[in-house]
Amino acid sequence: MMGHKCRRGELYSERLRPYMTELKKTIDLYKEKNPEEEVLIVSDHGMSTVRKKINPELTKYFGKQGDKTYIAYCDTAVMCVWTKDKNLEEKIAEHLSSIEEGHLLTEEERAYFGAADKKFGDLIYILREGNVFADNWFGKSVKKPNPDGSGMHGFWPEREAKDQMACIILSGKRRKLNDLYDYKAANKLITEVMKGGE
Repeated sequence: MMGHKCRRGELYSERLRPYMTELKKTIDLYKEKNPEEEVLIVSDHGMSTVRKKINPELTKYFGKQGDKTYIAYCDTAVMCVWTKDKNLEEKIAEHLSSIEEGHLLTEEERAYFGAADKKFGDLIYILREGNVFADNWFGKSVKKPNPDGSGMHGFWPEREAKDQMACIILSGKRRKLNDLYDYKAANKLITEVMKGGE
């Protein structure tokens, strides 16, 4: 929550320092008691500074939401749209594709990320780093104006979106880490370390 309420920078680092100090003590103690074990530390994600709020204006272009038209759900940086009208789906897809601050997932991308099932939406649109939807369902505390700025994650995972990348740290002599892992390779690495394998 601290990362959401305070953008990256000196203030964020200052607020985080006491927690990181305690975490380091815990890791050092574990390594002292288990010197032969590999210790793998994995963050769940990074945090990017929010720079712009995006309004795709679906109501303006496609009318009121409803079970006979379309339903759109926004969670900060991800929009899922459901509709039974294929013609309307095409028009909404074309409109979302014209908004440069985001990316409309292709069928191939949906399959790769495990979101091919239409229960996730007939359309899935993900904003690029630094953008959030002006109207979304995320926590109220993040929506309030904040003089310290705000942070968010969950953006379309382009390689230049470095601030939102997860971090992997390994302490041990059995293996050397690569510079970059995709999420499937990272999962394989974590599983191998947890099982104690090579």
